[in-house]
Amino acid sequence: NRQLLQREADTWPQFAGRHQLTISERMSWAEVLWNLYQPEQAWQVLDVAPLDQLSPDYWRLRAALAWELEQDDAVQASYEALLAQGAVLLQSEQAQLIDMYRQQNPELALRMLTANWRRSGDSRYLVDALQLAEDQQDWTLLAALVAEAEQSPTTAELLPVLLARGLLAERAGRFAEAERLYLHGLSQQPRNSLLRARLLWLFVDRVDRSKLERALQQRSRWIKSD
Repeated sequence: NRQLLQREADTWPQFAGRHQLTISERMSWAEVLWNLYQPEQAWQVLDVAPLDQLSPDYWRLRAALAWELEQDDAVQASYEALLAQGAVLLQSEQAQLIDMYRQQNPELALRMLTANWRRSGDSRYLVDALQLAEDQQDWTLLAALVAEAEQSPTTAELLPVLLARGLLAERAGRFAEAERLYLHGLSQQPRNSLLRARLLWLFVDRVDRSKLERALQQRSRWIKSD
């Protein structure tokens, strides 16, 4: 309970005053402080130099504390140290690192997402990779990801896959195919605003006034019904 934790926390400074603490002992002290909801003090205990040749458990604790304290550079450095040691990041750790790379190094984030998708078959990685490939205008990779997704009925019918197929069809000038894909998506999700927007812009780009007018009328009825 809290009293026992507090008693243990109070003994650590005395012990540290008489002995040179090992990294394992500092980790134990920091964990006690964190359990007492004192992450700043835990960080001070754990933030020691030098940082070479430290165990994966140390880096994981350091990353978790840095995340709690919103020290993004320290989080990233900790995960990169884990990777340099050959450790495999947990799914939550990978997600945090990829989110950081999205801003700083989107190409690396995309490579990580793609590798995770191809290794695990987890559609969450696929969806994120599709979006980032589109953002980065990596059309070759986008087409490859779509082709891979189409190998399984489970992923072939995902909305992000359908949207990517439609975008690739538009870029290749296959406008009828893109229209068919968007209409198929709307038959499954008639209130999806992204599908409707894609279809509207397709008609605008093709200067198809009759279809554009019908699509706008349908959109207006849909908005009123809400």
